[in-house]
Amino acid sequence: MNNKSTKTMYYMFTLTFIWLTVLTISTVSKLNTEMSYRVASDMAIGETFNRVIRLETRLVEETIARKEAMTSFQDAFKLNREVYGSDAVFNWNGEMYTTSYKEETNNN
Repeated sequence: MNNKSTKTMYYMFTLTFIWLTVLTISTVSKLNTEMSYRVASDMAIGETFNRVIRLETRLVEETIARKEAMTSFQDAFKLNREVYGSDAVFNWNGEMYTTSYKEETNNN
């Protein structure tokens, strides 16, 4: 091989190497960006889930505390009606009651 063809091959090899390097860096950069978005998204979902769990736990604890503080049937009925709506069943002093008002029940 002559000197000119050696230089041409060297330049082609160098250009190919540079092109592959740029392509690799570009691909890695794109993957890192996508992974960063995924990690951030997963973290946001995880944090949202944790907030929901904390809120539900607090609501359950408050409901239990309110139930424990009840001394009258009226308090028990009011709380259970608030929490579960109409047509639910609750226990008060060992007896089962519904959260429906008398007018809401079907006596057919």
